[in-house]
Amino acid sequence: MTQRQNTIQLRCSAEPGWLLYVPVRIDEIVRTVVMTQNITTGTLISADMLTTDSRERRFVRGSLVSDESLIIGAKSKKSLSLGQIITLQDLCLVCKGDVVTISVSDNGLQVAATGIAQHDGSLGDTISVLNRQSKRTISAEVTAVNRVSIKF
Repeated sequence: MTQRQNTIQLRCSAEPGWLLYVPVRIDEIVRTVVMTQNITTGTLISADMLTTDSRERRFVRGSLVSDESLIIGAKSKKSLSLGQIITLQDLCLVCKGDVVTISVSDNGLQVAATGIAQHDGSLGDTISVLNRQSKRTISAEVTAVNRVSIKF
């Protein structure tokens, strides 16, 4: 495992040879989505509020968002500042009370219906959704903004 602080060995095999140990610091740089303005809790995220930037991984806490298109239309769960790195924990892709599209696919057959989210959810979360037509509550996985999917 690579640590943040390391020592590497440099060696010259030509005569007369030499050996040198050099301390190095390793920083992992990742592309991430950041805010271009300050927003308040509950604000709907739009494309003009976002940009991508390179940042050190050690400053990212939570699930990194690397594609702006995945979060456009989501709502902020808290106030976000200019230049702040956005994580999935900062956003609500499906919020309680939202009308969502429920999709089911199996062996090439795809069916879609609408429902009402019973809980907040982020990408990959399993939430309860009330099917608007049948009035039954189902469990579905959040797959995108206002979209859930039932897995078999």
